[in-house]
Amino acid sequence: MNSTSFRLACLCLINGCFASLELLADDVTATSVVPVLNRTGTAMNADAEAVADALWFAAADGDLERFIRLMATNAETEVQVFGAPTSALWIAAQEGHADLVDFLLALGADVEAMDAVDGRTALFQASQEGHPEIVRMLLDEGAYIEAASRKTGATPLFIASARGHTEVVRLLLADGANADAPANAGDGFDTPLGIAKRRGHAGVVALLEEHRR
Repeated sequence: MNSTSFRLACLCLINGCFASLELLADDVTATSVVPVLNRTGTAMNADAEAVADALWFAAADGDLERFIRLMATNAETEVQVFGAPTSALWIAAQEGHADLVDFLLALGADVEAMDAVDGRTALFQASQEGHPEIVRMLLDEGAYIEAASRKTGATPLFIASARGHTEVVRLLLADGANADAPANAGDGFDTPLGIAKRRGHAGVVALLEEHRR
């Protein structure tokens, strides 16, 4: 299934969930609450905070079906889930759940949502953990390629180079990432090329040196 078909299928599934809940609403009182499941499968009341937490855990676990079911219990939680800090998109990108990332982007999740402490975005997390498919998705959605850590100044390219993620480095360079952007490597400032050399990531070094020629 291609990406467009996948997104349409997910959206149809969500619409089906909402329709089912509207039918159920005719059979419950105004004071009833819709039961949802937390990460351990225990039923809980569908207040906004509980649903937001459950949605985050579903995203972290890569459970798209559970995520869709939870969204159907309370559509208003979209604002909480898609915003900073550590949005559902952010955690799904970090954990490498490409289908969930694709789904969230189709729903309009904020591609620049970041953690509140350090300013790291979903693109930074996907680059750090070495998920090229997700990096490609985020770049295609316009993610800012130079989004840097507030603490170290590390960009997605710098962290991918430091971790030795060759395919991610290739994608970032192809999309115009600054190969000379310095960051604090813990023992002083360095560049993507410098940190890759020091850590022995030969494939990354070769890519960066070729890019500089």
